[in-house]
Amino acid sequence: MDHPCLHKFKSHWFLFDLIFKSMVLQLYSSDIIPAEPPKTLTQVVAPEFVEDKAADSKAPKRREFFFSQYFVTTLSRLLPKLLTQPKLDIDTIVAFPLFFNNLLSIMDRGVVFKIIHQYLQSSQAKTNNDMKEFFARTSFLRILSDYENYVPLNLPLDLDLKLTSELSDISSLFLKRHFIAGTLVHELGATVDVWDRSLREPHITILRNIFRKHELDSRYGGHHNIMTAIAGTYFPFLLVAVHKYKIIKSMVERNQVDPKEGMAETEVQKWQTCFLWMLKYTKPSLLKRWWKKETLTMKENVLAWLKLICLGLLAHDKKTDSQPTSSEPHRIILSTLVLFVHVNTKAFTKRADHPLIPLIFDLLKFLMGSSSDSFLTLTCLHLRSIITICRKCLFLPHNTTMLRELTYDALRLCDSLYKPLRVTASGIFYILLKSNYLERGNIRRLRHLATVAFAKFLGSDAKKHYTELLLSLGSLKEESHRREGSTPDFQEEMIEVLDRLSEISKYEKTIAHNWVDEEMTADIYVDISDDYRDSPDLRLTWLDNLAVLQVQNGNIDEAVQCKITIAFTILQYLQWKTPKLLPVELRDPSGATLYFSRISPNLSDLRLPAEAFAEDEAGSVGQTWSIEGILDLLEDSVTLLKRESRYQQCLDVMLITLLLLRHRQKYELLLKWSDQHKAMTQEYINTIRDEKEIFSRYYRITFYGRRWFSDVINPHNSEVKSYIYKKKFKLTIGDVAKQLMKIFNAKFSCEVVNLPNNKEVDPSSLDPNQLYFQIVAVQPYFVGEDPEAHPRDTFFERNFNISRFISEVPFMSGGGKFDEGDVSRHLKKKTIYTTGRGFPHLTSRIEIVSIEHNTLTPIECAIEALQGRVATFKAEIKAKPLRKNQLRALLTGTLAVSVNVGPLRFCEVFLDDKASLEMSPLPLRETLRTVMAEMIILALQGLDINEVLVQSEPQQQPAQTMLKNKSVSLVSTFREKYLGNLDWDQMTHT
Repeated sequence: MDHPCLHKFKSHWFLFDLIFKSMVLQLYSSDIIPAEPPKTLTQVVAPEFVEDKAADSKAPKRREFFFSQYFVTTLSRLLPKLLTQPKLDIDTIVAFPLFFNNLLSIMDRGVVFKIIHQYLQSSQAKTNNDMKEFFARTSFLRILSDYENYVPLNLPLDLDLKLTSELSDISSLFLKRHFIAGTLVHELGATVDVWDRSLREPHITILRNIFRKHELDSRYGGHHNIMTAIAGTYFPFLLVAVHKYKIIKSMVERNQVDPKEGMAETEVQKWQTCFLWMLKYTKPSLLKRWWKKETLTMKENVLAWLKLICLGLLAHDKKTDSQPTSSEPHRIILSTLVLFVHVNTKAFTKRADHPLIPLIFDLLKFLMGSSSDSFLTLTCLHLRSIITICRKCLFLPHNTTMLRELTYDALRLCDSLYKPLRVTASGIFYILLKSNYLERGNIRRLRHLATVAFAKFLGSDAKKHYTELLLSLGSLKEESHRREGSTPDFQEEMIEVLDRLSEISKYEKTIAHNWVDEEMTADIYVDISDDYRDSPDLRLTWLDNLAVLQVQNGNIDEAVQCKITIAFTILQYLQWKTPKLLPVELRDPSGATLYFSRISPNLSDLRLPAEAFAEDEAGSVGQTWSIEGILDLLEDSVTLLKRESRYQQCLDVMLITLLLLRHRQKYELLLKWSDQHKAMTQEYINTIRDEKEIFSRYYRITFYGRRWFSDVINPHNSEVKSYIYKKKFKLTIGDVAKQLMKIFNAKFSCEVVNLPNNKEVDPSSLDPNQLYFQIVAVQPYFVGEDPEAHPRDTFFERNFNISRFISEVPFMSGGGKFDEGDVSRHLKKKTIYTTGRGFPHLTSRIEIVSIEHNTLTPIECAIEALQGRVATFKAEIKAKPLRKNQLRALLTGTLAVSVNVGPLRFCEVFLDDKASLEMSPLPLRETLRTVMAEMIILALQGLDINEVLVQSEPQQQPAQTMLKNKSVSLVSTFREKYLGNLDWDQMTHT
């Protein structure tokens, strides 16, 4: 076999096949091969090819042993040499392991294992990075694992191992006792830290496939004891996974940054599958002995692996858009957690701040999200004992968030339709109350947290009736005196908590009755939050509920206002409690208000008094009340604002975020947000340039009838209420009317009538048994505002902090159809509505607090029309970047009127010497003259700007020429006939 010609012989598979058949013929000729197929593995091995270990070392060796020794040596030398061939085909590579599979049927397995071991040792020492060598090794292991009697070869015996914390010791021990399985795990552990995916992933793939094959094999899969024994042969895999967790985690994180590097999701899933399989079948006694010997860090890694698996299951549920169920992985994780807690009970009871306890409750939180009632019942049963063990840790101040989430889940499950689950969940809530009493001598903390959790749960679904929850709490109250170990003081405090929760439940019916009316429901949430102005935690809970509701209803602006209000309230708390944690710009209330008022116009009304932030009754301020909580809310706000293309507000939110990050010295995040700020600024510039800014439409809706207000606070017993509704720009008045009719018909049993919007309504003439509403389109109204205090130059500024609206109805004096050209008879009825707060607000409707009516004379109509055009010209000329399309449309509508009445028509009627003083009083005449001159001068400025623009757009030159000619005619006529005492040169110069 060492002949040079042999190394040039390409079809080695033929050579190995020839050797195997020759050996079989030798055995057959010696009558060693039985006529019937062997029934046991020992009958397969032929004595001719067995090493004579029983023989005296001084005695002469048997001929068969010399043959096997020569065979081993020759093959060990041959295999690495063959792999150095320049052109190595796949048949040659797979020929080796197939040949060894055949040898296992007729030779002593020790001899075959020795050949395999020597080959693996020599090839590993020779090359570690050669792809051809690597492929040969992995193919070797993969084909060996396909051997029919692979499991018996590994000797899956229940061995009483003395575990140590040294990974290498156990790996070496298993490599000797379970050669093939141990070799697979050893190879896997040796390549975990290899960054090349093609060199690393095949090993975990092989192991995953072997585990699947074991379960599907009818000889083993249905027998748990056998599977347990088989799993024992792979025990070092658990050690590899746990001890190499940080390496695997870093690779996963690297892949999230660059998908081409690190450990991809498919590879992670294979690790998770193998880890779960081992937990499922490994003997609990073996796991216990292992965990007792492990270090704290390795125990943390065990829990970290379980969390990684949970995250994988959660990601799978999101991809498939399915609810988490009681799948087998969930049950494996639960049983592992219970066993883990049992092993570490002494440590958990002795050390209150044990670092593993929060990790355990984090995993339990995931399991509590299952949709299977039976699994949740089982989880709750185990959770009760875990709470008892970890009681001291739960009530430490820094674990408030963990305790709040646990309380919320207990109350949530008390509302289940599945009675066993309700009973066990009620038991958890009782144990939490009892634990608080045993640890602190009172249940003040649980009283506060339960109140917040209860409020959050009530507001989580406006449609729902919480009948089962209220029944569970009622049963708990009735049974309080019968509970074992329940003292009178504890009973009294527990009943007080239950009564407090019942008091909050009064909102449940009102919310459920109005859920179809999203504006009414939002108003109720705001009213409830206002009721808790003296309890900031509860107030923030209802505002958070409102934010979720607004997102569900598509009211993104309003959801952002909720989050910004929460962030501002937390900022107020930090200003009161620890101002040094804040940047200088935000420590002072006036400075903070300046920054936040650019995002939310109503913060001055929503500010809480300092007394509200006195130390709460339980000292339970959690992670939400921190700078990190503010940053999370600001990040959520940016995400929502991007959806609505509210780039100006995005930039203002980012500015606050940058201030906080700079003060906290979070420089990596600061760089990230700075890049986002730069990109957002460019996006905003592009949006303005392309004239893509879109805001909302507004409608005045008045309700007539007392039944409208039966479920809301109505101190004056009003029968008429008016609101301004904010709707998406795409919704016309007809669309809004249809939406409201659909909502009201579903909500009320009586008839709802939509009154015409062009007629006055006399409430006394309406049928009291019916409900009426009227809808009128309105526009933002800025006349009378201080331009310095409230600049309205940009499109955003004209759609932010709006509290005054106007509806206009033009008509003709003397009646008749409205004639656009007969300006001498034009009249206009103006109705100005003022709301209590400015838009955008927490809700998409705000009640009107005052109404003004005014009727304009013909000359006043003309002045207002020209003033509106002047304001528009100023806005377009100042716009940065310039909106050329809107500017050109404005110039055309002013200088080249073809349909509507042009500006000169106003001069002809009201500035002519023949105009009567009654129709055109002198003060108004001079005002009209001045406004007209100002409009013409602004139009000339716009022409100059457009002149520059058309230099790069030759196709626009004819239109520009036409507009210039029209402007010359307009200026000439105005100066000759209507200029009066105005100094034209001075005005144009100014």
